[in-house]
Amino acid sequence: MSAQINNREDSSTSLPSQLRAHASPSASLALSAETLSLAERVKIAKEAAQFDEKSRRAVIERLPDAKNENQNALDLDFIKDICKVIHIDDPVEVYRHECSAKIRPLKVAFSSTRIRDSFIQQFAKGLEEVRLSAPLKPRCRRDMTLSELRLLRSLRKQVYDANIAAGRVVCYLNDLSVIKVRNGRSFVVSSSAEPGAPSPTPVTASAQAADDAVPMSP
Repeated sequence: MSAQINNREDSSTSLPSQLRAHASPSASLALSAETLSLAERVKIAKEAAQFDEKSRRAVIERLPDAKNENQNALDLDFIKDICKVIHIDDPVEVYRHECSAKIRPLKVAFSSTRIRDSFIQQFAKGLEEVRLSAPLKPRCRRDMTLSELRLLRSLRKQVYDANIAAGRVVCYLNDLSVIKVRNGRSFVVSSSAEPGAPSPTPVTASAQAADDAVPMSP
């Protein structure tokens, strides 16, 4: 009797092995490919959503940041004043990017990319008519991915070094493009430079100076 029981147990135990032995290798490959394909689709969908959100956001650097309970209201009033001057719709959201920087970047979300682009292009003009006390002139750019931010920091350093070497402005940044100029003004680095945007990579003193001092598009 015990021999019969053992035989039945052996048969039961070996069944999964028998099934695996007869399973088609292509089935496992197909399952892996399907799982990989799904993961890639999810990743692409997330990235697409992120790009869509960023396409409607502007980022203001070097805007004074008291980091108190009144800062949000001050930021919103400032942005609304700029929008009023340049005649565009108010943003749908205004908030400081949480990071360890002394001056947190201000993110401004609009209802469309077109309005966002108009805000960036006319920000300097609006700033001239809005009263603001700041050690450094705030600047505005589009919201970028981490890889774009790394490139931006590298380009800022290149532009800074070129202008320092020439003693005058020989080039400036327009988004992620370096624009060369002739007969540029004298290039002087302010001693009151403050950090502009959080860096995704370690920052040296010279790189930070470049980040603060490099001219952006007029």
